[in-house]
Amino acid sequence: MKMNQTSIRLYYLIFFFIFFSKDYVHGQLENSEREFWTSVKYQEKLSEKFSITLEGQLRLNSFNKDFNKSHYNQSFFELESKTKLSKIFEFGLAYRSINKYNESGNNNGIPYKRIHSFLKSELDLNRLSISSRIQYQTKFRGKLDFSNQIKKYWRKKFEFSYNFKNWKLDPKLGCEFFMKNNFLMPKNYKKYRIFFGTRFSGREFGKIDVKYLLEKGVKSASSAPVHVLKIGYIIN
Repeated sequence: MKMNQTSIRLYYLIFFFIFFSKDYVHGQLENSEREFWTSVKYQEKLSEKFSITLEGQLRLNSFNKDFNKSHYNQSFFELESKTKLSKIFEFGLAYRSINKYNESGNNNGIPYKRIHSFLKSELDLNRLSISSRIQYQTKFRGKLDFSNQIKKYWRKKFEFSYNFKNWKLDPKLGCEFFMKNNFLMPKNYKKYRIFFGTRFSGREFGKIDVKYLLEKGVKSASSAPVHVLKIGYIIN
């Protein structure tokens, strides 16, 4: 039986309600870590093929049962450029300045720098959009010094979104894999993320993203899963 737009939206809302219900979330957060990410992003299209993005983000975390006892995790500022290579391919470069806090939320955070590059492809199939991204990133402690790289990752990301007709809260879901040294070798997988969310777009005030992420290490059985609620505001 073919489902119409109304039926699909109804199933989506039921799933969203169950997923974020109090009992479900409480059960999922047992013996796990929780984080809250909030961000403001400004996007500027300088030409048909080139654009830049400025983003500021604050991350809070908690190792306690009460979410209101959260403390600082990190904050960062990022500058990213994107170049349209073709109808479906896009290349990007970014620089991120990070201030990492200790577990007590000490304001005297440790400065880090991160740079990354990525190649992204996106395919539109009527109302369904499928995208994939391969990213390489490297992180430095203190100043930007390539002889002192403390963490390097390859990342592979897949995302699916659906544009409902006459509907503001279109769903997005996907997954991302983190690998060290070589993204072609399965043994290098370090952790993964799965995510589910939505975006509300308004002509006058920009866009609002709401997303849930689950992050889990794959090499250590003792690593606790991390549950993240992310809310972002995008200015075009």
